[in-house]
Amino acid sequence: MTNYEYTCSCELKSHIYLDILETTKLDKALDQLIDSAWDDDDEESDELLVSFISTAKKETTFISKENLVDVLNSSQHQKINGSANIILTDLNKNESCNCRAVSRRLSVLLSWGLAELKFSDVPNEQRLLEVLGHIQPFAKSFSTDNSLKGFLQQIWNYAIETGKSSIVSKLVTIEPSKIDQLIENLLNIDSMDFDFLSENTDFKILASIVCVPEVFRRVSLCLAEKQMNSSSDKIQTLVNVILKTVKAALPKRQYLNLYSPKLSTIAAILNEAINPDDPLVLSLLTEVKNSCYVDFVVLVTHFSLFINLK
Repeated sequence: MTNYEYTCSCELKSHIYLDILETTKLDKALDQLIDSAWDDDDEESDELLVSFISTAKKETTFISKENLVDVLNSSQHQKINGSANIILTDLNKNESCNCRAVSRRLSVLLSWGLAELKFSDVPNEQRLLEVLGHIQPFAKSFSTDNSLKGFLQQIWNYAIETGKSSIVSKLVTIEPSKIDQLIENLLNIDSMDFDFLSENTDFKILASIVCVPEVFRRVSLCLAEKQMNSSSDKIQTLVNVILKTVKAALPKRQYLNLYSPKLSTIAAILNEAINPDDPLVLSLLTEVKNSCYVDFVVLVTHFSLFINLK
């Protein structure tokens, strides 16, 4: 599902509407049934009833309302990499634009996700991940929609506050600009001193999530791209501070596993290198440089023994 991206050439996207009160109506009704179900005269029957209602409540992921049947009850789901995406179910492939149908279904999903986030004592992490997974193929196409932006911001706030690394990981895949903005904010600070940065709110947020692989890779990419377009010492200083934070939090093997699969082995070699003129290492870096320059910049700026190659 994550490799598919919905695109449309239409200039006007239909708006997404959120209705969390309507979405939570069934949950509240089921809660009331559970509260009123107990009867001291027949405890066994009451337990069965409560079990049944609780199961129904757990399995109810969307409020039954107009325009919802076609989203949820279709037995034929369009498959994307083996996973069913309910937004794509039965979309008219002959239409040049499906944005109206997509926005309507996004409205249902986001309303339910926001209700889960706002009205559950302990939001169900798996359900929130499922919502994010279903909206991911459409996030870029609908990126200017205020309802979608607001929903993603609230999920982001929740994930940061509660330390939900799996949600952070998914959000960074959907909306990497969250990380880019943190980096931009930090580079606008006058001092790059570690103790000073440690008191900065943006740095505290970044430090709390940078050991999530998707975050680490996005941070590395963002800073490498800035290094390619600027000679500012602040960028390298920030790289060093971030690496110091990561290395303090993780053992060496876990730290090296934060790099993408194609870079992790090379990073391990560079981490053990002691000679900046080692011909084998230089040959390896030259190969990386020729194939993907930004990866080369990531490596030489992360391993200071080779920083002069940049």
